[in-house]
Amino acid sequence: MHIDVVFVCVYVAEQVVNQLKGMGYDGEIIPTASALLNIDDVELKLYDEHMMELENVYKYLADDMSKRTMETFLNVLWSGDISLWKKVNSISTCKLIDEEILETNRNHRYIDIGAFDGDTLRGFLHMNHNRFERIVCLEPDEKNYRLLCDNVKKIPDIEKKQVLLLKLAAGKNNENASFRDNMSESSMLEANGNKMVRVVKLDDMKWAEDLTLLKISTMGSELQVLEGAQRIIRANKPMITTYISRELLWQIPLYLKKLVPEYKIYIRHYGIGRQGMACIAKIERKLEK
Repeated sequence: MHIDVVFVCVYVAEQVVNQLKGMGYDGEIIPTASALLNIDDVELKLYDEHMMELENVYKYLADDMSKRTMETFLNVLWSGDISLWKKVNSISTCKLIDEEILETNRNHRYIDIGAFDGDTLRGFLHMNHNRFERIVCLEPDEKNYRLLCDNVKKIPDIEKKQVLLLKLAAGKNNENASFRDNMSESSMLEANGNKMVRVVKLDDMKWAEDLTLLKISTMGSELQVLEGAQRIIRANKPMITTYISRELLWQIPLYLKKLVPEYKIYIRHYGIGRQGMACIAKIERKLEK
């Protein structure tokens, strides 16, 4: 039976779209607006009530693309017209490692929070031409962690360098916390999770003392990771790249500007749907190439 059209009706639609293409499906694929938006009146009210904070973030944005991306995000919410994303979408494979914004440095000390199977680690190595001083990856999900370890072993000459893979989560405090695992990229800290994981505070990790690049992807707890790293952020002023959604759209940029007023703030959108909003903070400086 030949199928001409497939409707993708899930929140993280991009994964399913890529899987279908990878399986050789060459028909039309339509991610539905309801799946991509999943917006209700309560959430729209949330953005309405915090429009002042959103306006403050807009004032801090460092380039025109960031401003257009913020405008498009809000226009999509209120209009429901997901075709607007096409005007600002960045390449999905870049995800949080955007080579047009982040800077290369042969001495990078890179920390990857929510490392998944090493996807953004591979992006970092590609961007930085496989040069770095140290890499630390944290991934609390058991299955993801095994994939991460297996994939890192496949990277040529990686065993000769300083790479540390830890089955941990990061947060505001050192503690044990409830976690929902075995959800692929959607595994997360959750009050009613099915297991407990160890959470560490980056300010208390010796490997984070001199970091230069911090990536965070934790399905909603990104701000808590930053709160647990405020001392080293103030001290090192690293480049930071993180997902932002819902309240985090304004909370994270404003928090980072409060910690380091010199930060320039960039916002980008990757892939399909509103879950692809990301914030990058950096200080303009010349790094050793």
